Amino acid sequence: MVKKLLYISTTFICLILLLNSCSTSSLLISVLQPAKVSLPGTIKRISILPVAGIPDPPGVFDSLENVLLDPAYDYNKTRKGYLYGAYEAMASSPRFKKVEIADSSFVDSVFSGMISWDVLKEICRHDSTDAVLLIKKVVAHDSIQYLEESGKKVNISVLTEYPKYPEEYDYGCILFFRLISNTKWAFYQPAIQMKLAQYSFSDTIDFYRNNSCEVVFSPDTMRNLLYSACFYTGKKVGERLTPVWDDAAQRFFYTGPSKNLRDAAGLVKKNQWNEASQIWNALSVEKNKSLACKASFNMALAWERADDLDQALIWISYADSLFSNSKTLAYKKILKKRLETRDLLDKQMTGN
Repeated sequence: MVKKLLYISTTFICLILLLNSCSTSSLLISVLQPAKVSLPGTIKRISILPVAGIPDPPGVFDSLENVLLDPAYDYNKTRKGYLYGAYEAMASSPRFKKVEIADSSFVDSVFSGMISWDVLKEICRHDSTDAVLLIKKVVAHDSIQYLEESGKKVNISVLTEYPKYPEEYDYGCILFFRLISNTKWAFYQPAIQMKLAQYSFSDTIDFYRNNSCEVVFSPDTMRNLLYSACFYTGKKVGERLTPVWDDAAQRFFYTGPSKNLRDAAGLVKKNQWNEASQIWNALSVEKNKSLACKASFNMALAWERADDLDQALIWISYADSLFSNSKTLAYKKILKKRLETRDLLDKQMTGN
């Protein structure tokens, strides 16, 4: 009898834990992240000159030594990936009123290594912008590691630099490509003939490829690989220069165990946040402190989603006062950190 009661009690406890563990759901929200650097406030509309540093002759890509280059190909086109990557990040930011890639007809003036204020003024006049962004210098290095074994598994346990891949592969050729780019970027304001800001960055991009060796090491494949590496490097630079949206900030909210919380969760799935918030608001004053805490937690998320961080912090603090736990403390910490960076973000957005 005692064993039977113990079994029933244990089963009941496990059931309660299971129900509670299934009473949350995760979602992604968009969060505007501050830039690593703060640009001068006069920079509102930008033209990006579509050339990366002083152009190289055909068949040359800066200081690369390990890739198979086409001796007749103009790799200055490939290096434009830096600029298009930066453009993607900056054009999607709410920081700027306008971001443009300048007309390619202005590129010829760069081949001498010099560009005049008159040319920069003409770019701004043509694009209706107030500043020009240039890559003044690029120094790129590469490294490649690969193994080849036709028709057999290849043991790559010696490549401890890449521990996330299995130790054995069935592929005929395994390629690890790394591009290290040291870039110097500068903003110019032609109207007052002034260099407003200059920044230097060092970025490392790694690529993993598997295929037959003839395909992996073909000039066409390496050309595409190089462009992708340049693009992602430029995008990383652009994300340092301007506030950008993080559309994958993960949050969770309570979906139960009460019927009201489940109903509100159903409304969230339909994107009816106002209706769900009405339910949570009513539940936040329930005598059941655990239930009120969960509802208040969800209210904090609703306010964060509406980008009202002050209200979100008030609600999560209230939730924590009702029933403090690891979830309320962790979310409270996230909101406080966002509030700490809000002043910086506001200054970057207004340019003050």
